[in-house]
Amino acid sequence: MSDETASPAPADSGPDLSAIADRLYGKSSVPSTPAEQATPVEAAKPAEATQTPAETEPATEKPAAPGELPDAIRELRDDPLRRMFSPQGTYAGVQLEAAMKDAAAAPEIKTAAATEFREIFADLGASPQDAHELVDAASRFTAEAMTSERDASNTNAAIELLNQHFGNDAASALKAAQQMIKRDSRLTRMLDATRLGNDPQTVLKIAHLARSAKMRG
Repeated sequence: MSDETASPAPADSGPDLSAIADRLYGKSSVPSTPAEQATPVEAAKPAEATQTPAETEPATEKPAAPGELPDAIRELRDDPLRRMFSPQGTYAGVQLEAAMKDAAAAPEIKTAAATEFREIFADLGASPQDAHELVDAASRFTAEAMTSERDASNTNAAIELLNQHFGNDAASALKAAQQMIKRDSRLTRMLDATRLGNDPQTVLKIAHLARSAKMRG
């Protein structure tokens, strides 16, 4: 990445994570999301159940069935250590159900979503503190209605944060984050549909998680 400063996004655009990459290092080397996801959002709806995790009993549902998982995620979850230390216990203290209390979904759907989000935290290599911070960021993000202006502003703020934290490595940090998210097409679609994939704190956290994963090999 060069030292050139990225230009601000126009207020009438709704750039996705790939747009951030395009402006950080010229052209994204990670394929963009499906065509229906890539259309700029002019006035995205505030995120609902996919973005905020609801006031239910502790999760008792099983995580997504193996047949429903992308191959890369299934391989992660087949690891013996992963099976030994259940994410449902590791992230039991992360208040996903409480965060989803206002989501317009049936209780059993919220419980299943919370269960799967705990599995996703493990997929990302997140610590319980990382998971708390991701949930807090999502809760703050959904508290304000989404507009194209806000989406563009979020993109510029995400670029600024990446540059502040990673300097000349900002482009490679974002590339690693994109590759990590790309493993799970469900997560990619959720981040794009809700625009949470442009939230500065979420982008920064995932970039740090991706870098940590790369260092662990």
